[in-house]
Amino acid sequence: MGSEDEGEKAARRTELDPLEEPVQPTGPSAVAVPGSLRPPMWLERIEPPTGRGERHRLDAAHGEVSLGRAATNDIRLHTPSASREHASIAGTAEGEWVLTPGVGKCVWIDGDETWEPVVLEEGMNIVLGRDHLRCALRPESGLERSAQPAAKGSVSGRGGRAEGLRRISASTRLIIVLASIGIGLIALAWLSR
Repeated sequence: MGSEDEGEKAARRTELDPLEEPVQPTGPSAVAVPGSLRPPMWLERIEPPTGRGERHRLDAAHGEVSLGRAATNDIRLHTPSASREHASIAGTAEGEWVLTPGVGKCVWIDGDETWEPVVLEEGMNIVLGRDHLRCALRPESGLERSAQPAAKGSVSGRGGRAEGLRRISASTRLIIVLASIGIGLIALAWLSR
C-alpha cells in the first residue's frame, strides 16, 4: 500500500460516486439580482386619448415586452406614425428596465430623440410615433392591466404648456376656455353697471 497523491484520491472518489464532484474553491464572484427581485415598473398611457388612463406593469417573469401597432405586441400602440414593431423593453441582471428601439426606429425620451437603448427611470416620458407613455414605479389611479409587456412615450416641454394641461383632452380644454370666457364676460358686465 503505497501513498497516493491528491489527484489519484480525487479520481478514485469520482469513480466510486460519479455524481459527486469535488468542490473547487473559487475566487469572489458577482451576484446577479434575480428577475423576481427587480422592482416593477409601470407604463401609463398618456396619448392617444382612446387609450388614456391605461397602465401596463412590466413583469420580470414575462421577459421581453414588445411595443408596436401589430396585434401580436404585448403593448399595442394606436397611432399610424408608430411602427408595427417599434421597440422592446427587457429587464437586466442589475434590476434595470431597458427600452430598445427597433432597427431604424426612433424613440423620443423626455423630448430627445434616440435610436439607442435607454435605461428607464421613474417619470420618464416616452414617445413612440405619437403614442405617449410615462414610466412610474407606482401606478396612479386608472385602468390597470397586468401587462406582461409595457411601453410608453411622451415628449416633455411641448410649447411650454403646463404639465396638467397636457393630461386633459382638446375637447375638455375647449369647454374650459369657453366657460372661462363666459364667466369673464358676466363679471365684466356686472362690474360695468
